[in-house]
Amino acid sequence: MNSDAMPRKTRELQNHHFDSTIWNDFRFREDDIVIATYAKSGTTWVQQIVAQLLFDGQEGLNVAEMSPWVDLRIPAREVKLPAIEAQPHRRFLKTHLPVDALVFSPQAKYLYIGRDGRDVLWSMYHHHATANDAWYEALNDTPGRVGPPMGWLATLGTPVLLETCVEQGRIMDARHRTVNPWYVWARPSVGPASISSGAANAAREPSLNTTIRMAPGFTPLRLQG
Repeated sequence: MNSDAMPRKTRELQNHHFDSTIWNDFRFREDDIVIATYAKSGTTWVQQIVAQLLFDGQEGLNVAEMSPWVDLRIPAREVKLPAIEAQPHRRFLKTHLPVDALVFSPQAKYLYIGRDGRDVLWSMYHHHATANDAWYEALNDTPGRVGPPMGWLATLGTPVLLETCVEQGRIMDARHRTVNPWYVWARPSVGPASISSGAANAAREPSLNTTIRMAPGFTPLRLQG
């Protein structure tokens, strides 16, 4: 791949969930697969599909362990990276980072999965509202967190939370800031999409139904349902 066409890391993303600096110490293999999404967009589904393809439909695979979320700050990189390095099989890794916060390898294959932002919003609410104390404590209290802790979203109640998310664009805009760099890189002739906050985002985003001029190593995978 032409080095000028490769995405370049221009920022770090660190909070209660993420630590993008883990990728800075990651050693790629030439056959690695990176499954990239914004959260609640079909990540686990695609991990399962890839696992079945790699292991000939074998049952009982521990996909969560086999396909680790690299930029999740738990467990610490000192634990996570040696475990990934020791994997003997073809590695298929998970990330929720935008491409401009990710170390990109021309050797790896990338699968990017997109989902309608309105569905992401509902799924995100359900995910956070049903989480237990141990989940919030792990994210907020594990040493190394950058920035404020994650609030207990369930205490807001469904109507208040959804109204807040839509009006302030907390989920929709965060999703756009993650999805758009991938889209612009894969289809550079489009340029950055102009998207405002709120529920209108889903209707204004560039359609993944259109023909995309794929950059080498990039596979757009659209899941319908």
